[in-house]
Amino acid sequence: MSLTGIFIYQEKFVYVNDAFCDIVGYTKEELLNMAPWETVTPKYQEKVKAITYKRINGKLCEAVHIQLEIQTKNGDVRFVKVAAATMHHKNRFAGTANVVDITEHIKLEEKLKKLATKDALTGIYNRYKTTMIIEEQIIRANRYNEIFSLIMFDIDHFKRVNDTYGHDVGDYVLQELSKTILQIIRKTDKLGRWGGEEFMLITPHTNQTEAFELAQKIRKGIENHPFQTVNHITISMGVTQYKNGDTLTIITKTVDDALYKAKENGRNQVVLF
Repeated sequence: MSLTGIFIYQEKFVYVNDAFCDIVGYTKEELLNMAPWETVTPKYQEKVKAITYKRINGKLCEAVHIQLEIQTKNGDVRFVKVAAATMHHKNRFAGTANVVDITEHIKLEEKLKKLATKDALTGIYNRYKTTMIIEEQIIRANRYNEIFSLIMFDIDHFKRVNDTYGHDVGDYVLQELSKTILQIIRKTDKLGRWGGEEFMLITPHTNQTEAFELAQKIRKGIENHPFQTVNHITISMGVTQYKNGDTLTIITKTVDDALYKAKENGRNQVVLF
């Protein structure tokens, strides 16, 4: 059996091979009573329908390569690459196509993309992605005169948690902290792990007063949240708003300085710079 799906079509399929049947989940008999656009997801149906009629009317003769989503008989979505061309079938124009199922490849790409942008332990953004988001916000601030603020925080005496209870408990604290904060912040806010027990929160369309209030809400939420084994933890937080001319280096140093001041002042507090 061929690994590449092959079919010929006019208004309906006139030939399909076994591999194409396997991809779409229909039998040959079922497919020979269907039009090509009936096998793709709704967002591609009009596009495939238009291409079909151009082919069979002789208005599209060049070969094309496209990626489509197949909707199988049982409702699953499969990603495919299609190489299509025009031919003659029974004295009429017809379309022919080779179809390769790339679903597993797409899933692997998505997994690798997630690994490249997400912190493996907590599931939130990693430093690389967080840095990209800050740079994007700086561009938007300069181009559209938008505002945003940064909130940087870390866990007070986290080394003591690891030393007393072990790294498994420390990992749990990082995970539970991330999950708890995600429940407090808005959908538009972006939370990233900056490194170790340090975190960065990007808050679009938020001035320093609003960011300070959000930071206090988060700080109190963590202080009152019960953590297994360690019972309670606290966090220190720095806040700053983007100012015209700030670069990535400047704004991240400013918020880091604010965090350092919060820790210097006794921890479990928010400092605005």
